[in-house]
Amino acid sequence: MNLPDNTKPIREQGEMDARKAWVFGLIAGDGHVKYDQYRVLIVCGVKPEDEQLAQLAGQVLDDVYAASAKVYKRNAIPPRLPQWVVRLDSKLAIEDMMLLAPWGIHKWRVPEAVRNAAPNVKGAWIAGFADAEGHVVNKVAGKRAIVLTSVNQAGLSDVSRLLTDLGIKHVWMSHKRKDPKFNTA
Repeated sequence: MNLPDNTKPIREQGEMDARKAWVFGLIAGDGHVKYDQYRVLIVCGVKPEDEQLAQLAGQVLDDVYAASAKVYKRNAIPPRLPQWVVRLDSKLAIEDMMLLAPWGIHKWRVPEAVRNAAPNVKGAWIAGFADAEGHVVNKVAGKRAIVLTSVNQAGLSDVSRLLTDLGIKHVWMSHKRKDPKFNTA
């Protein structure tokens, strides 16, 4: 993700730029906004590139909210693997995030400030979400395709609108799993 250099922190609630849009997309995919504790957590995977992603997310949160995000490796109880975690404790950040969008695995939506923004901001949100919930497959009509997944149908509908706005061809598919809490679309 190419982020602008030397940009000022977001001081006014409700402002949106490409950096903030990217981290919002990442949080929609792999994050938790704990408004009762004024805490943002982004949980990445265990691969070396996941450490790089976590470091970048921490830097962006630092830059956007003029706060100090912590990036650390969280140990897990086997058979789970340790994961990279980004943690930001900031009342300003949480109030801003709650002002701009609903959060939660089944509740997140693309913020209106992103839906109504310039193409670079829309693309940044998609890039953040793809960093969290995307992967490339070679099996779609013999061509490569990017697959974005979520259990949140309404959120994915917003993603579809962003892709359409950006002129990106895409197909909407839904897959029912045995446990309805984990449907993938």
